[in-house]
Amino acid sequence: MPSLTASSRAIPGPGLPGQPAAACVMWGFEEALPHTVRRLEVAHAGIKLVIGWHAAYGVKPSAGALQPYQSLVVGLGGGPVVTEHVGAQVCVEVTLAPWLGFQLFHGSPDVLSCSVVALADVWGSAATRLADQLHHAPDWPARFALVQQCLQAMLARSRHMVQAPVRQAWDMLSAQRGNLSVSALCRAVGWSERHLALQSCNQLGDTPKRLARRLRFGAAH
Repeated sequence: MPSLTASSRAIPGPGLPGQPAAACVMWGFEEALPHTVRRLEVAHAGIKLVIGWHAAYGVKPSAGALQPYQSLVVGLGGGPVVTEHVGAQVCVEVTLAPWLGFQLFHGSPDVLSCSVVALADVWGSAATRLADQLHHAPDWPARFALVQQCLQAMLARSRHMVQAPVRQAWDMLSAQRGNLSVSALCRAVGWSERHLALQSCNQLGDTPKRLARRLRFGAAH
């Protein structure tokens, strides 16, 4: 039986033009294994898109049963999830800063604060169309270009932007990898803790305190 390392490949992709490098991180993954692979995906501080076009994934949130997904969004509403696939698996995985996810998903709290949701439930036929284009693309540079074009087009159509103090609070937290007190954030942006927590939940999918915890965990992990 081949080892997981020998049978797997991860390809780094580009970010989004005009956006900070850390705001959009893209990877391509492909595996061809003769056995079932099950992984524990830990909590993170971003909005994750997984766009697959081969075998469906089984995904089990911390509370719930294993469900099949071809492409999915993982928001900030859940903890770790278990993923499972059998045989071949190919996908593009995109991790977005929450403020960019707010813009991309038109400010939908159901996406930002979800545990897992099917991408087709959010994007409709556009998700299926993108997966089909990725399947027929000749190579990884072409696949990454297709994802870039799709994201840029959706961002251009969006009328949702996070408020400047919310973006400032995220940038400060992210720069310090979560090692910053909420009171320091409030002094910097000029808001009360209650107001910042409310607007952060609405626009980033979680409170500054919990986002900071996720950032610290991610740095340690």
